[in-house]
Amino acid sequence: MRQAWRLISIDNQVTVHFAVMGKIFWEDRKDLLARLVRPIIPSVYKSSSPITKNLSVLLASKLFTLPVEILVTIAEELLEDYLDLICFSLACVYLWEVTQKVRYRSLYAELNKRSWAGSRMILLGDHAKALPKGCLTREELNGFRLKVGEEPVEEGQILCELAAIHFPCPSSRFCLSAGKDERAQLFSDSGRELRKLAQIEQVNPWLSFDENSFTPVRGPLDHWMLRNLSKREFVKKSSSDHLTPALYSLIGWSDDPSVSIYGGELFLPGAWAGDRIDIELASIHEQEHENGSGWTDITASVAKTLKMIASENQYDEFEF
Repeated sequence: MRQAWRLISIDNQVTVHFAVMGKIFWEDRKDLLARLVRPIIPSVYKSSSPITKNLSVLLASKLFTLPVEILVTIAEELLEDYLDLICFSLACVYLWEVTQKVRYRSLYAELNKRSWAGSRMILLGDHAKALPKGCLTREELNGFRLKVGEEPVEEGQILCELAAIHFPCPSSRFCLSAGKDERAQLFSDSGRELRKLAQIEQVNPWLSFDENSFTPVRGPLDHWMLRNLSKREFVKKSSSDHLTPALYSLIGWSDDPSVSIYGGELFLPGAWAGDRIDIELASIHEQEHENGSGWTDITASVAKTLKMIASENQYDEFEF
């Protein structure tokens, strides 16, 4: 019986369920790759011009009279809940302006919470019994066992069952009112007020998100790097085309050889399965790691493997 597969971000505790490998291996899933890119925040969020008086009527007119230091302290207490912080900041024009830096920090934390960059990643077959060595800590494994019960006993089955039952699929887009939280639902129900507030130029970016705006843009001479932060290895490409099969070939894991694609033995078990993965621009990588010291380029090896798999599946026009 052919096995199905789960792409799992262990640290984010989210999963994407796939059918058989043959149906997903060659798909270019740029939406999934984007989650591995470390987010950036455009300059529009770092500083903003004051809301003009003629627009301030759209916000509550009563100004808080507490000292700035106290208002900022209250805002910092809400730092970990972006929705609560935004609601608090929208109480009046004055409060909106004094909480700008706190809102920026909260948005940055929220984006990184959603991002898979640096998370342990694995494409796990549902027949897997073992897991890569060191993939889970003893404490994590014991905690996962408590959630799934006495059965199954194999580590691979524990993670697979846990992901199927307890790990949600990642939301398709960044929405301020996402989730089942009652406050989020109340905020969502206030659509008329939100649309009114979103008319204000300085407020709109904080309420209406375009997640693509948080992804760095590759310049014409730049490259994308699929990086293993655990092993300090990378795959480098001028575009994101075919980075998805490269990722799958590196993080696929199962000790069951039944794979619905010819050449599965060429990439299973994946050398990066369970490691910390991200995608970064080469220009940023070079700034952070002078001369690339300590990093190994495995692009040629991965390209060769993918070409061999493509050939076995009569995908002769494949070029990495």
